[in-house]
Amino acid sequence: MTSLLNRMKDASGIGYTLNADIDDDELSAEGFELFYRVLQEAVTNVIRHSGATHVKVSLHKEEDRLVMRIRDNGAASSIDAIEEGFGLQVMKSRLSERGGKLSLAIAHPSGLEIQAFIPCTGQDKKEPEQEKEDCYAETGSH
Repeated sequence: MTSLLNRMKDASGIGYTLNADIDDDELSAEGFELFYRVLQEAVTNVIRHSGATHVKVSLHKEEDRLVMRIRDNGAASSIDAIEEGFGLQVMKSRLSERGGKLSLAIAHPSGLEIQAFIPCTGQDKKEPEQEKEDCYAETGSH
């Protein structure tokens, strides 16, 4: 994720902050790929549409789900003004397939906040001791 954000910074001059309370090696390969694709689309939208100078990305666990928040300081002022194009539809679909969801909100004082949620267990029906493995699977480096 850091390499993607570094490329954004180099290409556009948009700065970033990344706070991850979950290490890459604690996130399953499927969960990492899903969050990476959401971040990739969000970065594309920030560069193309937001007029932002900074993006804040956080990744952490809340109860039984993993959460990624992407917040920019761009020009978004009304959720109604945001056109849900193909990229947002794909993000929602990918998350939904894993039992997750995507939400959009206006960030105050300015900008947009995207939140991506996925359950630690996805749609699998696992034994309780396997749930932690789904959230924190050892998959090697990403």
